[in-house]
Amino acid sequence: MKKALAVSIVSIATLAALGAAYYAMRGEPYESRDKLTSTNQQAVDGSPEITAAADKLIIGNPGAPVTVIEYADYKCPECGQLYQKASVDIRKNYIDTGKAKIEFRPYPLFGEDSGLALYASYCAAEQGKFEAYHDKMFEYMWQNYYQNGDYSAATQELFSPEKLGLLAGEAGLDSTSFTSCAGGKTYADAYNSAIYKAAGDEVQGTPTLIIGGQKVVGPQPYGVYKTLLDIAKS
Repeated sequence: MKKALAVSIVSIATLAALGAAYYAMRGEPYESRDKLTSTNQQAVDGSPEITAAADKLIIGNPGAPVTVIEYADYKCPECGQLYQKASVDIRKNYIDTGKAKIEFRPYPLFGEDSGLALYASYCAAEQGKFEAYHDKMFEYMWQNYYQNGDYSAATQELFSPEKLGLLAGEAGLDSTSFTSCAGGKTYADAYNSAIYKAAGDEVQGTPTLIIGGQKVVGPQPYGVYKTLLDIAKS
């Protein structure tokens, strides 16, 4: 796994190409980085927020004093490893207790359907159930592929709006409205802008977590994150 599916390194130009391919797949226009900056004023500089109802993907109390920024892809095997291991304790000890929150940012590395699944996160947030959808996606990949060592799933096309709708329904979302949203472009600006924030954060692979300005790449033992979280909240 480590040799074949090590933390992926891509340029922001590659991410832009993936985004373009994703929107081309759906027959929709893809907005360039320059256009995003001029029209939304929020590509990489952190200026005014997009006004969409689900412009950020948050797990935990939005008012928590510490923010854990997480760049990830649902199909990324190492993101799944982080979810199954260290994230359990991070959520139990910091997120669930209100000490910190997670701001999830899409970083599509594993095909056009990865972009679709990540985009649909905003549709889950629209229903106030992003956490449920996030967990369902990682559990689905783990239970059906990665716990059995089938890491080739990362390169397979697995998701359509309809498939995602089924999974969302299992997670307690309204699958009909979710599927409709996933097949549309309501949150294209929020999705694109989150991706382009990766440039300013110098993200090069998944998973990447940023805690108190410190960047951690790849799944690490819980103690690494605990140290940074304790420093950040002190």
